[in-house]
Amino acid sequence: MSTYCFVNPIKWTRESWDEVCGYHDDEHWIVDAIKAHLLTPQQRQWLFEHDLSVEDLLNGRYGGDLEEEIYKIYDDWNKKLGFKEFGDASEF
Repeated sequence: MSTYCFVNPIKWTRESWDEVCGYHDDEHWIVDAIKAHLLTPQQRQWLFEHDLSVEDLLNGRYGGDLEEEIYKIYDDWNKKLGFKEFGDASEF
């Protein structure tokens, strides 16, 4: 049921991001929001090529050799949001 939005980027605030995620701690709300608003076609392709899902990224289910690319994805998502939401705090 996800819709994909790549035109007219949204000016995010933490409150608006929480609202889109449904204020839920349940991972599927966050995954749906990432797929709808943050994940680019190139990132989707990269995940497909590495047999990974957004859930795998969020739960650290990937090999250490992919960590640099994954943190680039997190950095891109954080830049789109305008605040740090993804990635290990020690990396930023």
